[in-house]
Amino acid sequence: MLDAAIALAAGGDIATISVGEVAARAGVSEGLLYHYFSTKQALVTAAVRRAADAFIEDLRAAAAGPPLTRLTAGLGAYLDHVQAQPTGWRALLHANTAELAEIGNEVEHESLRLALDALGIAEPSSVLSVTLSGWAQLERSICLGWLEHPDVERAVVEDLLASTFIAALTAAGRYDPDAKDALSRIVG
Repeated sequence: MLDAAIALAAGGDIATISVGEVAARAGVSEGLLYHYFSTKQALVTAAVRRAADAFIEDLRAAAAGPPLTRLTAGLGAYLDHVQAQPTGWRALLHANTAELAEIGNEVEHESLRLALDALGIAEPSSVLSVTLSGWAQLERSICLGWLEHPDVERAVVEDLLASTFIAALTAAGRYDPDAKDALSRIVG
């Protein structure tokens, strides 16, 4: 039933799908669906939670090795997830309630924590926090564009994201010694 909800939400707002549509897609009755999910919002929340948990699991699996390896693997895991689960990933981006937004924030927080871990930074400065937050917005925008333009090769997307990450870290390093040190550990 959760797979059906996510599949129906492809490219749009998961909250706009109906319980009837989900039940039909899942091959179950609406009554059975309501047996497991007391409200439509409970179904939507469970579907988004499932997508978020899978995403976080993918990101954590890549968190080993030296900084550059971890960052590259993390980016690869992110892109793997976007490619394999585009609907679930989009559902995270289209959160339209406080509860769903909180799930999306959990994903963003964990992604940031893993990146800071790879950079060897426990407490980022305000400059680095703003920089990484801005880069994460760029990452989401590029991935959305990639899904809309599948003719763009994954290697191009990887290069754009890796290059802009290094450029953002370089710029932050002009104002933040921790960012500068982290950059030197990555690029030598």
